Amino acid sequence: FLASVPAQEVRATLTGTITDSSGAPVPGVTITAVNTATNISQAQSTNESGIFSVPFLQPGTYRVTAEKQGFKRYVRENILLQAQDRARLDIALE
Repeated sequence: FLASVPAQEVRATLTGTITDSSGAPVPGVTITAVNTATNISQAQSTNESGIFSVPFLQPGTYRVTAEKQGFKRYVRENILLQAQDRARLDIALE
């Protein structure tokens, strides 16, 4: 007999919403997550509702940036992601 064993996910996902100073969603923002130990980066953009998702991140410590022309660059250091995390990071751009 072969038993079916589901694969265990070892990666993490970072999600969130990006708004402006008035609370309105900001589409088209580039979110970049950089693993500070390996310097491997992954980038995604916010959708029309200002929502982003950066999936399949290896566990580790990350630096996250959010950038869009007309707004101040946002940087957040030392975001610790562990296996199977679904971490949320909401950002208000200036």
